[in-house]
Amino acid sequence: MILRRLATSIRKQDWFAVVIETLIVVMGVYLGIQLGNWNAARQQQADADRYIVQLSQTLDQTAEYLENMLTFYGDVLSDGALALDQLENAELTEKDRENIYRVIVFVQQSRAIDPLGLGELVSRPERGEVALRDRDLEAAINDFRAGLGHSEAILERVTERTNSYLATMDHYNAIGPVLPMKRQDELFLEAKALEDPSFRIAVAGALNMMSYRADNMRSVLQECRDLREILGEGSE
Repeated sequence: MILRRLATSIRKQDWFAVVIETLIVVMGVYLGIQLGNWNAARQQQADADRYIVQLSQTLDQTAEYLENMLTFYGDVLSDGALALDQLENAELTEKDRENIYRVIVFVQQSRAIDPLGLGELVSRPERGEVALRDRDLEAAINDFRAGLGHSEAILERVTERTNSYLATMDHYNAIGPVLPMKRQDELFLEAKALEDPSFRIAVAGALNMMSYRADNMRSVLQECRDLREILGEGSE
């Protein structure tokens, strides 16, 4: 309608009307663009807010998981130190054997440092899936992502070393790679294993790798807490 009136005014050479109607058209287009930009910005901010909430929750859950794992690792390492002392004894009681079994079972269990998908979540800003206005926050998330990737790379190397020690232990285990919690086979931890120092060295090596795992998890836990604190400051 407005364009038809504009064309009519031009034919009539009613330049005042032409100017007014042109301004109306321009203002309409401008306001339409601004409204679209405003809606897009509002949606972008809403997406960012939801992302921050999700990231905060995942950080809290990951921190709780890591705290539980560190408690578990601490108990295993304590039992492991006892197991190493027990392996030096010529005579093992049934209780000694059960403790050694328990330690060897636990060192075989590779626990992830990121079971909840935190790595994928902190990669979203870099991939352009979420836009953050706070550049300092975005930088902190990117730093966390890089640190988590480094920790996962360390964990892979530790797992490789652990597997080499487990292979040595399996040499003395007639049951297979998955060891029982209780003694079920007289061939395991027989005199040959007790007399061979390589078995004790393998147990010590696996426990040492578990200690590295614990240190790695402790580092990630602190990074989770630090990033969570930054997110909390940003929401205030």
